[in-house]
Amino acid sequence: MRQALPLLHQQRYEAFQQLLGQVAQTIAQGDSALLYEPSTVVQAKVADLQQFFRQQILCLPLDILVPSMQHWMQSYQVECDKQLRLLGLDVMSLRAARQPTTIAQRQQQVSDRLSTLQRYCAAVLEGSRE
Repeated sequence: MRQALPLLHQQRYEAFQQLLGQVAQTIAQGDSALLYEPSTVVQAKVADLQQFFRQQILCLPLDILVPSMQHWMQSYQVECDKQLRLLGLDVMSLRAARQPTTIAQRQQQVSDRLSTLQRYCAAVLEGSRE
């Protein structure tokens, strides 16, 4: 049985989960502007995600958790940070794409990356309740 996450940790991960959902919804809508001229809206939202993660999640104190929970949380933080950096690269590739099929493939890559981040976030929130 894991230690429950402190309330502040839970709130920050829930807010991060909501931001991830908003970006995923933007991509899933298949905005026609994305199909013909990739928008900077997605890039700006991803930059906001990265900033939120660095400023609101990575600064959360882990030393208040039991050692096993510290290690577990740190693992998720490392993976989320990596996925966020890769997401930024995916979005740059999306912006550079010009052909509709390439744009669709890159949108799928971005969606897959967001899904991975959402699963990690859900695992942190659910794992702390087990």
